[in-house]
Amino acid sequence: MADVPAGAPTVGEAPAAPPRAAGHHGRRPGRAPPGAGAARGGRRYSQLHVHGTSKLVGLLATVELARRLPAGTSP
Repeated sequence: MADVPAGAPTVGEAPAAPPRAAGHHGRRPGRAPPGAGAARGGRRYSQLHVHGTSKLVGLLATVELARRLPAGTSP
């Protein structure tokens, strides 16, 4: 019979799962999950609210740019 490496699965046995990295889903230990928001200056900011605010500011800037452009030109 051939030599079987130590820890190798036998016939009918599922292979062992690879070892996990330090932290679940690629996070470093002790970090909040993505989407939990960030703390700054003693306040917590929701990632969803920050993203929404960013989109709104971008939209308002585009509207203002379009309003200031001369007639017949595009941004």
